[in-house]
Amino acid sequence: MQPVNRITLVLRAKEGETLAPLLQHISLGAPVAVGTGVAIIAGASDRDAFETAFGDGEFCIDTHARLALDAARYRWLRDRDRVEDADSDLVAARDRDCFYGAALDREIDEGMRLESLVKKHGEIAQ
Repeated sequence: MQPVNRITLVLRAKEGETLAPLLQHISLGAPVAVGTGVAIIAGASDRDAFETAFGDGEFCIDTHARLALDAARYRWLRDRDRVEDADSDLVAARDRDCFYGAALDREIDEGMRLESLVKKHGEIAQ
């Protein structure tokens, strides 16, 4: 088991309150205590993107989620041996239909959902 060296916490204000009083205490490198543990603040933001103390630029959780989904789509296509001719463009096709862009994304998402359902419930009767 690898040691845990990063944990992401998302704070939300209690009903009727704000997090404004915390802002003066949040700075990169500052210590923070949770329970009996102490760590340093390596990244902070009051919006969806934030700059980290690790020097790897701005991090946006929405962009990260889209990239993870794109990577899963690519692995799904690759692992299912969908590329038969490495010298040609990569396209997905069913019968005479070719899929590109958003239509391709929908087809992949639908295929992944169906595969997940089959794994969970067995083959679906047609």
